[in-house]
Amino acid sequence: RMCGWFYRVLSEGDIRPSDSICLLERKTDISVAKAMQMYFLAEFDAEQYQTLLECEGLAQSWVNSLQRRLDQQSIEDWAMRLYGNAS
Repeated sequence: RMCGWFYRVLSEGDIRPSDSICLLERKTDISVAKAMQMYFLAEFDAEQYQTLLECEGLAQSWVNSLQRRLDQQSIEDWAMRLYGNAS
């Protein structure tokens, strides 16, 4: 859960080392670390998934997988992602 920061690009351009960036708006009070903890729970937790789904600006891929988990009432099999193709 040590993923650093996530930024959304609103308009394409270059940022130089001397440029500054500032937070204009925070969409949720859930930190990136907390979101990662909620998403990667070892056990199915509908309440945590629903809370995460309510975060404005959540990546569509996360929305899709969280909704699929809620629909199926289970966590997807991570074996292929973690260990690759066994054959």
